[in-house]
Amino acid sequence: MNHLGGAEHCTIAPPLVDLTVCHKSGITFCTHGDCPLLPKERFFPSLEDLLQHDRTHHPTAPPRTSTHTSPPSHRTHPATPPTTAPAARVSPSPPVLRVPRAPTLETHSGTATADPNANPNLALCNTLFSPPEADPAQPSSWEDALQFLASPSHQPPAFRTNWYHFLKRRHQHEFYDVFYCIIQAINIASARSDPADTDWKSSASGFYWLLVHLEHLILAPTNKTDRNGESIQQTIRRRLAWFRQGRIRDLHAEASRVSSWVNVGDRPARDGRRDAQEAADNDNFKSARDRACNPPPVAQVGNNNFASVTDLYSEPHPPLNLEPPNLDDRQPYHLPGHIAKSIRQSHRRKGKGCHTDSLDIFIDIAHKDDPAVDATLQRFFDLVYQGLVPAPARRFFRDSYLFCLYKDPSDPSKLRPIGVPSALRRIIASHVAKVYKDTFAAHLLPFNFAVGVERGMTFATLVTQLFHREVHPDPSVPRQTT
Repeated sequence: MNHLGGAEHCTIAPPLVDLTVCHKSGITFCTHGDCPLLPKERFFPSLEDLLQHDRTHHPTAPPRTSTHTSPPSHRTHPATPPTTAPAARVSPSPPVLRVPRAPTLETHSGTATADPNANPNLALCNTLFSPPEADPAQPSSWEDALQFLASPSHQPPAFRTNWYHFLKRRHQHEFYDVFYCIIQAINIASARSDPADTDWKSSASGFYWLLVHLEHLILAPTNKTDRNGESIQQTIRRRLAWFRQGRIRDLHAEASRVSSWVNVGDRPARDGRRDAQEAADNDNFKSARDRACNPPPVAQVGNNNFASVTDLYSEPHPPLNLEPPNLDDRQPYHLPGHIAKSIRQSHRRKGKGCHTDSLDIFIDIAHKDDPAVDATLQRFFDLVYQGLVPAPARRFFRDSYLFCLYKDPSDPSKLRPIGVPSALRRIIASHVAKVYKDTFAAHLLPFNFAVGVERGMTFATLVTQLFHREVHPDPSVPRQTT
């Protein structure tokens, strides 16, 4: 009480309190954004009291396990939580997401004879992804799919655009439903397994792969001559049905056959700037104006300039080989704020990640404005924030799609490399930066400041030239006076 009544808490705004002082005093605090207690009641004298508070008020909190690969012999894991989803919302628009039933021994291909505890991921897939009116004669391929996801391909697709803008009505609702069920599968599988678990029967890493590659699998832009007379809508419908059946291997093989134009001359000519029009259609007028008025000179990265691109990056830091930290005496930290609100404020039609994963589907899911959906998104990104991501899935937070812009079109060696990370990485990084922007400002503003101007390089060049003329005037040019 003496510490909480001291100057560290009474004279500083709560968001700017240095909570490391609380740790030195042995005080823990609840970091859940939806904690029902008042802010002043969220402090506890010990870690055990905080964990008891979590069990009482936040029973869906993930198990406290480390992302390091050290042997987790000293940890205990809670029992598998119930996999029933929250009740569906009652809003007429947008359409309601299908809420899956709780896993049972029954699957859409009949009654399972094996114990679901022996293969919990298979029972989870048969529950979440089976169609509402499944054909009992149609066998499930999810066991083969899970084995494929145990060692999947990470080769980026040979195309940068997909058929997301062709999703219409029923197919759009079905696509959202599948995407939402994958997020639920990650939440459920992560709550019952250790992040170091690599067993395909229980690990959540395969569901992360499905989440990142869903647009790649369902919306691959197959050429008309390769669709055997199917329309785009019929192809999307067939792929969604294959996904429900667990034919992930077939979907990946079909998407891998799609390729963009190999040569620049193969690309068909288009009138106007299509990227600017897409940004304007989605009310992103700033990007539309920039793309229309200042088209960036994109450099073709190839053998002739690849050495210049690699020289722009410094050598990686050698590994430090530090001992993994002991997290047993550390209190759990949870994702601050409400990430669904941050997602709703994001812009559509932005650059896609390595696997054509985009922000658009997250934005559409978040715009359902359903408390159950918001809680599911919060729970999912809370896992990422705490580092409870399986080791095989961490690459999705490190990989980025590289392209380069010309700094000076007259000098091809001067390039500006730009990396487009995955949608997952952009969402959580943007959200954390927004939540802590006041804290960042408190640290930075006393020491430096910056002024942002449009076309900053041109502005800086002109100011430098004018300053040089003022300080070192040319004697042959008469000076103008007013």
